[in-house]
Amino acid sequence: MRFPAKSWLIAMSLVAMLGSGVFNSAQAGVLAQAVLEVNNFTFQNTNGTIVNVNQLDVFVFNDSSQATANLNGSVATQTVNTPVFGGLDLPQQCVGQCIFPENDYSQRPAPATLNIARGDTVLTGAPVINPTTPTPASAKLVAEGQLTSQTGFGNVQANLGLTTSFSFTGSQALVIDFNTVAYLIAAVGATDVIGSTARSTIGWTIFIADPAGNTIFSWSPDGVLGTGIVGGTEQFDACNLNRTIGAQLPGQTVGGAPPCTGEEKATTGLLNPALTYTLTLRHSGEADVTRLAAVPAPASLLMLGLGLIGAGFFARRKI
Repeated sequence: MRFPAKSWLIAMSLVAMLGSGVFNSAQAGVLAQAVLEVNNFTFQNTNGTIVNVNQLDVFVFNDSSQATANLNGSVATQTVNTPVFGGLDLPQQCVGQCIFPENDYSQRPAPATLNIARGDTVLTGAPVINPTTPTPASAKLVAEGQLTSQTGFGNVQANLGLTTSFSFTGSQALVIDFNTVAYLIAAVGATDVIGSTARSTIGWTIFIADPAGNTIFSWSPDGVLGTGIVGGTEQFDACNLNRTIGAQLPGQTVGGAPPCTGEEKATTGLLNPALTYTLTLRHSGEADVTRLAAVPAPASLLMLGLGLIGAGFFARRKI
């Protein structure tokens, strides 16, 4: 079967237009996701046993959870605090295509597929032995962007925090031990114009201060044993939990490899039983996305013009 010559020319013109990217917006994207999970989190004695509240003369704490999702100015946000054992499950914040279930911390691959923006956190268990809640603790969060097929911006933040005041009945050091899953990806679609941006961030830091507010211990795991710590020693440091990655070039993907997993463990210096210390912990994730409107390049305009000229030529011949 043979097609008329004009049909072939029209088809070729359309192919050229598609190849130029004029109709290729379906491949546009932008994607950013940050996932940070802390599992089996415990405060331990130096002999490896979990700290029991009976060892503490003073123990007051507050857990907090906050998430905000912003997509082109449409915002969903919520903050929850609790001073009691039992966990904290913040509802998912989402302003786009909310097809993922709550407490879904699976990792996204590129390319972007939805215009979703979401933030979600959950905290379960407790890091010390107490009468009501089993140990160990688990803290998980996800911040996710995307922006497929639309221009604009998105920003998603998810945070978990702990503030506690405590004093031991006797002089001792405190061991902090947990397993982690850390995942970051930032990607820009092949047809997104330069300047479209995807950026993702995770952060995890713990501080202990004396009654005057002086920091006597701080730890920010960075994947290098012996660094990122002051006033104590590291036993394990599997992953960098304080990272930011970004993508801005068309077709660029940064991160997205298998997540970093492993054990994090550190020991403080000797704590004075005569002092009441304040411990603060920050566990955070953020995703930022921006997609700029595409401006056809000269070559794209030329191919589009040729296609229209061809279509007009055959229309005149038909008349």
